[in-house]
Amino acid sequence: MEREVLYTLLNKVKARITLQRGVRLAFAGLLGGSAAGVILLGLGRLFPLLHVELWLLIFCSCGIGTGVAVGIWKRATVREAARAVDHGGAEDAVMTALDVLEGKTRASEAIVRLQREAASEAAIEYVDRLKEKLPWPAWRQWRKAAIGLASLWLVAAALLLFPNPMKDKAQAMSEARAVLEEMQSELEESKEELNEAALNEEDRLKLEQTLEELRKELESLGLDNSEVLKELAETLEKLGEMAEETKQAMQSLQDISREMSKTRGLEELGQALEKMDASAVEQAVDRLRNEMKELSEEERAQLADLLEELASMQESKGAEDLQEALQEAAEQMRNGEAAASAGESDGLSTLQDALGEGLSKAALEQLARSMADRISEGGSRLAEGLSQQGGEVPSSWTEAIGKSGTSGSNSGSGENSGSQSGANGNDGSGQPTGETQGNGGQTPGGSQGNGGQSPGQGQGGASGSGGQGAGSGNGGQGTGNGSGTGGHGAGSGGQGAGLGAGDRNLVTTPRSLEGEGNVEVDGGPATGGETQTGGQSPVIDGTTRPYEDVYNEYAAEAKKSLGRTKLPASLQDKVKQYFDEIQPDR
Repeated sequence: MEREVLYTLLNKVKARITLQRGVRLAFAGLLGGSAAGVILLGLGRLFPLLHVELWLLIFCSCGIGTGVAVGIWKRATVREAARAVDHGGAEDAVMTALDVLEGKTRASEAIVRLQREAASEAAIEYVDRLKEKLPWPAWRQWRKAAIGLASLWLVAAALLLFPNPMKDKAQAMSEARAVLEEMQSELEESKEELNEAALNEEDRLKLEQTLEELRKELESLGLDNSEVLKELAETLEKLGEMAEETKQAMQSLQDISREMSKTRGLEELGQALEKMDASAVEQAVDRLRNEMKELSEEERAQLADLLEELASMQESKGAEDLQEALQEAAEQMRNGEAAASAGESDGLSTLQDALGEGLSKAALEQLARSMADRISEGGSRLAEGLSQQGGEVPSSWTEAIGKSGTSGSNSGSGENSGSQSGANGNDGSGQPTGETQGNGGQTPGGSQGNGGQSPGQGQGGASGSGGQGAGSGNGGQGTGNGSGTGGHGAGSGGQGAGLGAGDRNLVTTPRSLEGEGNVEVDGGPATGGETQTGGQSPVIDGTTRPYEDVYNEYAAEAKKSLGRTKLPASLQDKVKQYFDEIQPDR
């Protein structure tokens, strides 16, 4: 019984010793973790490090956790508790009784009983005054450590509150790393698309080699964004050259498919070309060869004439192989030969090969432009991150973006004003009106908005002569009245904003098409009209791209959609007619 009482009392002493040890070690861990966190915060102002605030909390938490874990692992034993009781005034009575109970010391029964009684009494007295016997350390013992911890947290608070110039740089580097990883993933996806595309082996190897070179460069350059942008710019130029080289093939196929789709006997081949399906083209050519014998001489002549016409269209486009293939097919069609004679070439087979080559070039153009868009998007994000880091974006990247037409916006400002005056007339009277319109703005890419024109119209024998506007912005309208006698009254167009110099084949997407302000119209006498003024025209902030490029992309996408979805024939015809009417060369 006394044995159990003694161990129960010693366990209470042991628990308090363990608690004090754990708290002391946890405090030491917090102090060490705080010191490590403050050092990391300081390094975060010298180097671009991410999430230093989070790491401060992690270090402090780990320090506390480590201290508690060590305290539990190094928890006090019963013998340590016995020594603590003896040091409190028991004079080794508890340790002696403990040795006897554990069999480490031999003694007579009477002595053992007396030792246990003495040990129990000493332990009871010690436990009753446990808080006094094992007090928490006094403030003077904790003061230095507490002041040190408070100082560390004051320094940490100052480092956290004051702006850190390296933080934005670190975030930019992190985003750059994410962009590079994303680009690596997109390159792998592009290689998969390349394997599925209808490309001949030469075109496939050409594009695959370009992508593989870019992938290797990205891996070797790491996070050197400037060098990465230079490499991306070089790849953009290569892809742009590929797209330009094969651009004419796409246009030729579109022209051929459009004409064939409207011609009886060739509509299946035309539809196969629209879908850019090489296997469908092969089937259509085989069916045409089989049906050739059933056609009348007049029908074959009509088809041959169309093929010859299509062949002549290719001469101006530099497609000699396709032109020759169409001519051979036309000759075979006119002669009514379903298959080639021994030792002679088959015109339809030659046409099939040429069309297959054209489909490969068209697919190459689409893939090259698609990959260029992906690279341009990722590169733009890298360039933005490089600017945030205080670095300089390579000029080669800016030039490559400008050439590819994937970036740029219109900017410009100006007021739209128009003036209208009526010229003297000799006979009769009339009221000429002039209208100015323009398309303004200048793009960073180097192109400018289209020039506007001010046509005038006269009534009663007078005619308005067109004027030319000048300025920038998107044009407003101006009208003016004048009257004259005689049959030669004329009004001259006024000046309007929104006019510039540049290529007319540019497509601009404005944010707003409406001007501001009221238009005032003053009537003028026969000797000349008064001035009218228009309101302000808003600046258009959009992008400009060659109309032919935009048309080709939208037309190709529409054809893909028609191939994927079963639509009524009438609706398909409407879509085809729409794209026929808005062709760049119409």
